[in-house]
Amino acid sequence: MRAFLFYLFLFAVLSFVPHLAYSDPEKQQSSSLSDSSKRSVPVNLIPTGNHELNLQIEDSHFKVKSVTIYAIIGKPVMELKNINLNMVKLPTEQLKPGKYLIKYTLSNNIDQVIQLVKE
Repeated sequence: MRAFLFYLFLFAVLSFVPHLAYSDPEKQQSSSLSDSSKRSVPVNLIPTGNHELNLQIEDSHFKVKSVTIYAIIGKPVMELKNINLNMVKLPTEQLKPGKYLIKYTLSNNIDQVIQLVKE
């Protein structure tokens, strides 16, 4: 039994050594470049006094393509499509008090989710 565990451990260690020893710096650099295009884009949720929220993208290179508001249980409550603006006005008068998730898609086809608590 000890010999089996020893060989299992040895096999596991030796199978990971080639991945550690032969790391290619060009691959690491290209993967970091692709990650930069899929980075998280900061947004602001600005409440206005008349049952609206402004969802504003801080980076002017990106635009909001679509927004979906989900109840915390996962049921879609509101959906806005074909927006293509930096700032979106979200009507909140039909939302009951509680927690919601706002999923928005940016112009680079990246989906991001933020939480909204309506009181």
